[in-house]
Amino acid sequence: MTLAQLRTHLAELGIQLRADRDAVALARATVEQQTIDDAGGQKALGANEDDRTRKLTLAVATSDNVGHWLHQLRDHEAQLDRLNAELSNQLDARRAAEWSIRERTLALLEARAQGLDEASDEHLNEIVELVPAASGDELHLPF
Repeated sequence: MTLAQLRTHLAELGIQLRADRDAVALARATVEQQTIDDAGGQKALGANEDDRTRKLTLAVATSDNVGHWLHQLRDHEAQLDRLNAELSNQLDARRAAEWSIRERTLALLEARAQGLDEASDEHLNEIVELVPAASGDELHLPF
């Protein structure tokens, strides 16, 4: 996957995560309201605030609808973590290639300064092999 594709996929996943969070919040609120209504009101749900909170928490935790949306949210969060790791790996490889080009360019300049044209040609060929790979979006290292 290219860097551009990774970034696009990350953006799309961010949009999906926001929608998932909204769905979880709506499902949670729906279950809480249904539990309150089924009990006959907030006061009928429990003797005190702790009892009411505990019963609402249990109702939300055992709801299939909330569970479905939480599962989907967790799956998308895991995808986000994997894509961020892939992006980081690709950027690290790209930086390594860029530093390799810099190192070889410096070696070429040093060889030319010392009048070693044969060595310069060898380094120049190595640099030319790397430049198109490092300047593109997808990184293909020759080693």
